[in-house]
Amino acid sequence: MNRYTTTTPIDPDRLAELRALFGGDDELNALFRDFFRDLPSRMVTLRAGLQKNTPELVDYAAHTLKGSAASLGAKHTAELAADIERLSRLGKLAQASPLYAELETELRHLWQWLGLRGLT
Repeated sequence: MNRYTTTTPIDPDRLAELRALFGGDDELNALFRDFFRDLPSRMVTLRAGLQKNTPELVDYAAHTLKGSAASLGAKHTAELAADIERLSRLGKLAQASPLYAELETELRHLWQWLGLRGLT
């Protein structure tokens, strides 16, 4: 388990807020499906930026992922993306690279957790 993975990758209070705001699980499912639909391109951009040592790509991908994850209550995903974003802005991509694997692990955990609750 990495330093971000928890048993509950979505903040329960935020999940309740989203349910109340969108009126049920069908709409909530659509939000999470949209997040995961857009995720591959963000991860490709992030990985490419890390491999090519291009802080602008890393910053962009990490920033958008951070915002999307935070809005859904995926607090650990958002924190990890924020760490990667911060390191890219400091020009420390070598330190950000290992966090990419942690991010992938956290996203798999998030997908599984949501699936067990019928939210994907």
